[in-house]
Amino acid sequence: MIYIFDGEDRKKAEQKARMILGEKIEIIDADNISLAELESIFLGVTFFEAERRILIKDLFLKKDLVEKLPNLIETPHKIVLLETKLDKRGAIYKELMKLAKTNKEIKFETFAAAEQAVDRNAVFRIFDLAMTDGRRAVKNLQSIESDNDPYATIGAWTKKACDLLERNPKKARVILKELAKIDVLVKSTDFSKEPWVLLEGLLLRIPNL
Repeated sequence: MIYIFDGEDRKKAEQKARMILGEKIEIIDADNISLAELESIFLGVTFFEAERRILIKDLFLKKDLVEKLPNLIETPHKIVLLETKLDKRGAIYKELMKLAKTNKEIKFETFAAAEQAVDRNAVFRIFDLAMTDGRRAVKNLQSIESDNDPYATIGAWTKKACDLLERNPKKARVILKELAKIDVLVKSTDFSKEPWVLLEGLLLRIPNL
């Protein structure tokens, strides 16, 4: 069974993934999967493990791997693919959606971010500015922080980074991973720093990522 989760509310998506998979799960970052290993992950079985429970993060960011996915849906394992945003115009997405209509072994679900106060135009401009001038971007962000929500800003920048995938896939993937780390950190119960500090730090790093 394959579940494909995407959307800006990554925390909610991961919570549901863990609920489906249970306690004993394998968590794999797609960056650590080679083409040769992919088939083994989806179709390989052992005497001791007839069914594996696997959470794979950001597989759709690796085009060479995703292209093989339609041939792997008959997996004996329970697998959740956790994505930030799917390219719904892509041929692989369309093929998988078509398969999902006739095959109960593959399911899609999108987790939209809750509505929070954020001036999207402003935070989008700041993100674009950070591509070349991180310091000015930080200055602009500081001027709007009191009127905006940091969590919604993370969601808005995630969308911008996804839009960047076509033009600069390498940089976009790095930014998406940085945003995912920040998202997990600021939502953890033991986090005590101001979320804006982490976002400002990211803006300073973006020109050199």
